[in-house]
Amino acid sequence: MKTLIIAISTFIITFWAQVSMASPSPTISCSTPNKNKSFIITDDKIVFEKEDVQPLIRSIASINKVKTKKEGSGFTKTLNYEGNKYTIHVNNEEQFDEVEDYLSIRSEKGHEITYPINCKAI
Repeated sequence: MKTLIIAISTFIITFWAQVSMASPSPTISCSTPNKNKSFIITDDKIVFEKEDVQPLIRSIASINKVKTKKEGSGFTKTLNYEGNKYTIHVNNEEQFDEVEDYLSIRSEKGHEITYPINCKAI
């Protein structure tokens, strides 16, 4: 019985050490090719850069309610922003690819537009 308790304790300590040493995902900056949508991705939020009505004035909107699904070496993040459902997919965090990475925006009426995105770690 004592051996079982020691084995379980060792497993828990080893598992905790591996989880706590896991490096966080890098901060990623992304934009569509024509730069009409640009944003920064962190582990727990998305920060959108918005253009105001006046030219050359930009503001920032930060969204904290983000669902993240890890997929292999990439991820998909889903959030609601300005009444639309945004899906951001990065196929591989180590090697960004404008063909595989995208931003999809779906309106409440179901209309959807998908943009390729150009990303880089910052």
